[in-house]
Amino acid sequence: MDPMPGVADSPSVPPSTQQVRADASHEDRVYSIVMHVLTFLHGAGLIAALIMWLTRKDQSPFVADHGREAINFHVSLILYTILGFALLPVCGLGIAVWVAEGVLTVVGVILASIAAHEGRFYRYPMCIRLVH
Repeated sequence: MDPMPGVADSPSVPPSTQQVRADASHEDRVYSIVMHVLTFLHGAGLIAALIMWLTRKDQSPFVADHGREAINFHVSLILYTILGFALLPVCGLGIAVWVAEGVLTVVGVILASIAAHEGRFYRYPMCIRLVH
């Protein structure tokens, strides 16, 4: 039984990262993991994750939530990359932004993939949520 019925289906109320979707099938979990791992492919990964999310978001609230989060994280990383370019002339501060972005990417994708595998929801830190 879902401990918070309807919460995962409501875009205005983010689900708890500790909340487990017992009804998330193995296929939904793997699909969600792939959407997160696609982050390592940068722009191509964003397009692939967007296509995957659009094709399955209406079939599974679990996939819809993980896909939305993965896409928002992709977009956030693109914005951080642009910020790094803008800050590059300022004593190389852009390089620090890119290093932090790299660490955030690796750690975030690993944690998101683990959460998806376990059937939990996940929220990336430092993520700008533009897609609802």
